[in-house]
Amino acid sequence: CREVLKDYPYLTVSDIEFELPRPSYMAQTLKSLQERYPDRQFSLIIGGDNLAHFERWKDYRQILDNYDILVYPRPGSPNIVPENWKRVRLFEDATLMDISSTQIREQQKLARGQQAN
Repeated sequence: CREVLKDYPYLTVSDIEFELPRPSYMAQTLKSLQERYPDRQFSLIIGGDNLAHFERWKDYRQILDNYDILVYPRPGSPNIVPENWKRVRLFEDATLMDISSTQIREQQKLARGQQAN
């Protein structure tokens, strides 16, 4: 991830989740980041596939109320933002790429010589 973001100094990769109790939930991760860096503003970037079931996330209202959420459209996902979710924005003009974070992790494992799932 750091390599991918090297040309974007305004984006930072964090491994704070490794320090948090398991299971790890996004609301707690964002809260921990905000506590650690109170002078920073955090946003969440998710795929449209995650938006489709976002209301099932633990403490999703806390995320909606406190953070901007940027949604990257995904093929096969409805990519519809509820009207009352004011801090959620869809990247409407984004180039659609049919790749998931799971696929990226599997490629990383293969690159390191580990067996993919």
